[in-house]
Parts: sequence; C-alpha cells; structure tokens
Amino acid sequence: MEHQIKQIFQDIAIVLEVFGGIVIIISAAYCAFLYVSRIWKSIVDPMSTDDIRLKLAKALSFSLEFLVAADILKTIITPTLHEISILGATIAIRVVLNFFLQREMSQMAPNTAATS
Repeated sequence: MEHQIKQIFQDIAIVLEVFGGIVIIISAAYCAFLYVSRIWKSIVDPMSTDDIRLKLAKALSFSLEFLVAADILKTIITPTLHEISILGATIAIRVVLNFFLQREMSQMAPNTAATS
C-alpha cells in the first residue's frame, strides 16, 4: 500500500513538472512571437515590450508554482536527508525566483497601465 501511494505521488509530481515545463515553453514561444512580430512590422504597436515582458513574467511565475508543488510532493516521498536537502534548496531557489518575478510584475503593472 505504501509503495502504491509513493508511486501515485511520483506520478502526480511528474505531471506537475511536465505541465510547468509546457507552460514555460508555450509562453516563451508566444512572447518571442509577439516580440518578433512587433519588430517585423516596424510600426507603432499598442503592445509595448514591457507588456510582452509582463506576459512572460506572469507565465513564468505560474509555471514556477507547478514546479514548486511537484518538489513538495517529491519531498513527501523522499527517504534520505541528502535528497531532502537538495529538494529543499531547489524549492528555495524557485521561491526566490518567483518572489522577484512577482516584484518585477508589480513594478511593471503601473507602468503598463499608464501607457495604455
């Protein structure tokens, strides 16, 4: 029974990691497309570079939440102190990244609202 629960948690963690990765890939590709199309048109576009950066930052923050959730599930099923410390460090790095992304988004949001 314990092995089945661990396997379920591992599977859920993998799904969360894959989903977080998919969000990163799709949002990065979309924002790159927006940026290149904005440059390619070489006209004044209502979407500024800051708007594109804000979209990407929001998507990265969203994906980091899934990756942190996957790490938390891995921590639940990880048996050794060494693996727990590695996962703890990974979670800490992702939380710090998310904090700075959130801070940048909150600083950019008033700027993009003022230019709209």
